[in-house]
Amino acid sequence: MLDGNISDRLADVHLMDITPLSLGISIKGSLSNEDVERIIRDAANKQDEDKKERDRILARNNLESYAHWIVVMIKECTESIKKIVEDKQQEQIKKRCDEVLYWLYKEQVDTTFDCLR
Repeated sequence: MLDGNISDRLADVHLMDITPLSLGISIKGSLSNEDVERIIRDAANKQDEDKKERDRILARNNLESYAHWIVVMIKECTESIKKIVEDKQQEQIKKRCDEVLYWLYKEQVDTTFDCLR
């Protein structure tokens, strides 16, 4: 702390961590300690929900990417795939991928509408 001596350098200044609440000073219109604690608890609870939602979205995106990749592989690499998978099986795989993509699209639309209600 400065002792009033002008020759003190700025490097000698120590900042004190004092907040109005720690001094017992109440600022008009400010949040109470209970309000602050409640906000912190709510934020912690939301953090768990946000992580679950982030994981759900990541899984959805991975599934969508995989289904698109399979469809592209069947369309573009038909000669090499024909050596491994019969035409009927290729159609079944493409049909299943289309069903997955439709389900993902439908889920996204339904979720969007649920948020609007």
